[in-house]
Amino acid sequence: PAANVYSMFVLSALRATANYASSGPEILSRLNALMLPAGEGDSVGISLIEIDAGKGIANILNAGMPRPLRLANSGRHTEIQVVGQPLGWFPSPIFGAIEIHLEPDDRLLFWSDGIADSETLRNSVILAIASHGALPSVMGLPANGEDAEPDDRTALLVELL
Repeated sequence: PAANVYSMFVLSALRATANYASSGPEILSRLNALMLPAGEGDSVGISLIEIDAGKGIANILNAGMPRPLRLANSGRHTEIQVVGQPLGWFPSPIFGAIEIHLEPDDRLLFWSDGIADSETLRNSVILAIASHGALPSVMGLPANGEDAEPDDRTALLVELL
């Protein structure tokens, strides 16, 4: 309940901030400034991505999320080395930023720590994308064979068509 209210606050603030900011870093900085007095020690991780499909370039900003993966149809996957501090903890957090050049068969996988921190879930997601070209449902899968209450499990697969 309290987490849901905070999530709604963050989502509303993100929408409002995006209308008045001119760049990804400015969006994250403004959102962080709104969160500091409201969060009472809470934090949020966010990744922003801007893709220029014509040039095959992706600009990725990371604030406290697990490193995204670059997946190719060949089956290879590489971790994109972009890390940053979460929003809501520091007055001037350090955001990770990187520009990458995409190959025609590249897909980008962004995921929450509920998947990235579990080797079982991580491998299931990567295998399903390689085999079927789509994200699997991981909501019912226990993390690393445990029956514990699952952490958030959110994934986004970005594919240029």
